[in-house]
Amino acid sequence: MNLLINEALRRKKSRISTKPSAGSKEARIKSKKKVSEIKSGRRKYRLSDD
Repeated sequence: MNLLINEALRRKKSRISTKPSAGSKEARIKSKKKVSEIKSGRRKYRLSDD
């Protein structure tokens, strides 16, 4: 019984956050650029009357 109580009172280790890998950063940037290209194609272009 004491073992169970001691186990419950023990502090749990906090999670150490990890950095994203270089590959995942690159993939994220590529996907953002792709979405940006798609969205920039949706813009309306004005014809100038000059």
